[in-house]
Amino acid sequence: MYEIDSETNQIVDYKQYRLNLTKWNENTTGPIEWDLAYSFLEEYGLNDTSYQSLDSLADRIRDDNSTAETYISNFHTGVGEVNTTESKLNV
Repeated sequence: MYEIDSETNQIVDYKQYRLNLTKWNENTTGPIEWDLAYSFLEEYGLNDTSYQSLDSLADRIRDDNSTAETYISNFHTGVGEVNTTESKLNV
């Protein structure tokens, strides 16, 4: 879900939510609640979503395996194992 500044129409943050199907298939009587997986700014240690911040993040994804693994895992919604050797993005 994108958080937008209503005055500038700029993206302020992005929040990814996930639904634990196993949990909610067992609880068929209560309302379904989505779990916050991460905030983009917090997950990648960014102050904002400016071009400079995103460019710096792209460099970190390229140069730092831990950041690349986090990005790839989030790209695949946190499912499965991450293999940066086979999956490393060309950024």
